[in-house]
Amino acid sequence: MAGLLTQTLAACEELTVVLGDEQRSIADADGDALPALIQRKLELLQQLESLEQDRRRLLGHEAAANEGAMQAFIAGCARGDALEAQWQALLGQLRQLQAVNEASGALINRGLHQTEASLSVLTGRDRQNTYESGGQRPGYGPGRELSRA
Repeated sequence: MAGLLTQTLAACEELTVVLGDEQRSIADADGDALPALIQRKLELLQQLESLEQDRRRLLGHEAAANEGAMQAFIAGCARGDALEAQWQALLGQLRQLQAVNEASGALINRGLHQTEASLSVLTGRDRQNTYESGGQRPGYGPGRELSRA
């Protein structure tokens, strides 16, 4: 189990670096770097999935579904303190991965909204979901599309 946790922690640490690089590429609009980063991210996620399956096999599939199964396993080990430290480090790394992943998602959403706003200006279409006092959507004025101006 200790070797498995060590491998999992190493994969999580590498994934954290890859996600950070991906986040910088998104923020810098560096589309050339993204395919390799996405490929490496997928490889690491597959590796983590495989390691998780191995951990579940060691615990027993039914026990692994129980959140306390790992704690019970650790408590029953002679090297429980070392395993507990590894487990807590892994849980901390997973929380960090989640935060980095959520930040990347926020960057992508912000870019998407900025792109939609730019397109609405260029096409002359209002993409806002606003309504007039009578409950009707306002009509578009007699203006021309900027892309034809």
